[in-house]
Amino acid sequence: MARCVEKLPHDKCGSSDALQVFEDKGKYTGYCFNCDTYVPSPYGDRKQEEKASPISSPEDVAEQLYDIGKLPVLERSDRVLRQDTLDWFGVRTSVSEQDGVSPIVSYFPFHNDVGETTSYKAKLIPAKEMWTVGEFKGKRNLFGWSQALSTGARVLYITEGEEDACALYQALSSHQITAAAIDVTEVEPIPQNDPLLTLDNIIITPHIASASVATRTKMAIMAATNLIAGLRGEVPPNCVNPEALTR
Repeated sequence: MARCVEKLPHDKCGSSDALQVFEDKGKYTGYCFNCDTYVPSPYGDRKQEEKASPISSPEDVAEQLYDIGKLPVLERSDRVLRQDTLDWFGVRTSVSEQDGVSPIVSYFPFHNDVGETTSYKAKLIPAKEMWTVGEFKGKRNLFGWSQALSTGARVLYITEGEEDACALYQALSSHQITAAAIDVTEVEPIPQNDPLLTLDNIIITPHIASASVATRTKMAIMAATNLIAGLRGEVPPNCVNPEALTR
């Protein structure tokens, strides 16, 4: 079984550490979780540095997964997420060892086809830093997959991540907001079975908000107008950062 040994920068997408390197019987491959790209030779012509993170054994990983599964389910007041919402998604939270109360890490479970938890995505609270525990390479069900299978409604998987998926579900199901219309999803095309399938008050389009003839024509004209103005030494009419022109 392949195991993650370290995280590297990925030149293709510019990520500082999203390229995770996996070792399997002495062979190293990589996968960038920022741009969803398989990298067959993550080190290229370079040799692996000796300071690579130590590899956890399958037994160690199983113990970590077990321990995380025993953590409590706590409400997230910083994201206004109720305990019952997070419990429905199986989100666990670890707390500070100093006061035993303050939440410090959220763990979002990922499952296989038979409902077993194979890994967790961990996010520091409130910082947007994350890592994984367990097998996270290759095919795996999306976060909230088992909950999705138990329903039959349409769904949106929010681009910002697991917390926003929980937040949208909570807001729509409790009618804090009446409905939502979304054009962009994290996985495109969106899978038929996705986390928030209990909802019938959401409209999802497949990233085609600009697909009308009128919109595409205006986009082309704007691009050409900006380019011509720049070549003439003029300020492009649609420039969003004109202060950069004085540098």
